[in-house]
Amino acid sequence: MMKYIVVLISFLLIITKTFAQEKELEAFKQTIIQYNEYGAGKAEEAGHKKQSAEDYRSNIDKTFREFILLKNSENFEGLKTFEGGLKELTLDNKVTVNIKSFTLNNSPFAVYSFKSFIASDYYIKDIAKNKIVYHNNQRVPYVDAIYAIDNKHFLIIEKHGDLGTSRRAFVVKADKKSWTALQAFEGNQLIYREKRTTLLVG
Repeated sequence: MMKYIVVLISFLLIITKTFAQEKELEAFKQTIIQYNEYGAGKAEEAGHKKQSAEDYRSNIDKTFREFILLKNSENFEGLKTFEGGLKELTLDNKVTVNIKSFTLNNSPFAVYSFKSFIASDYYIKDIAKNKIVYHNNQRVPYVDAIYAIDNKHFLIIEKHGDLGTSRRAFVVKADKKSWTALQAFEGNQLIYREKRTTLLVG
């Protein structure tokens, strides 16, 4: 009898967790769709309350962070996995959410990103600490790779362009609170050989 009770409780916990993830994603989807309508000049027609672009952006950031910080959200069941470990979910054919996991210094991290015609951001989450350590809000929707240089420095390779053919690399420094980009280590070109893990930035 006890065995069945344990199984039932585990099942209910899974259902509750999935429902919470779906709820937060739906809230995020609605906020970014509203921003899309605002950007297209249709906010008044759609019946939105009057607010500024900054208000829309703040709501998008808030709702996406709430989804990210849900435990195990990086394994949300609705995500489709592609080559290279990239997971993707399309919301209402207007917004795309991507998640990609990395292991850095034996610790798990995940990059959460979203893309729409008006906004594209990515966030890096320390999964073990369930904490967002880095946020890029410069309309960059994808991170191609992250490499650990040492315990406090990481190389981030962003993917740019409509076809994803451009790359930008820069180094961040980690402290107890977050990661900070170091401008002295930025580069617009990157050459890397995966088999040799040789990195040249400049």
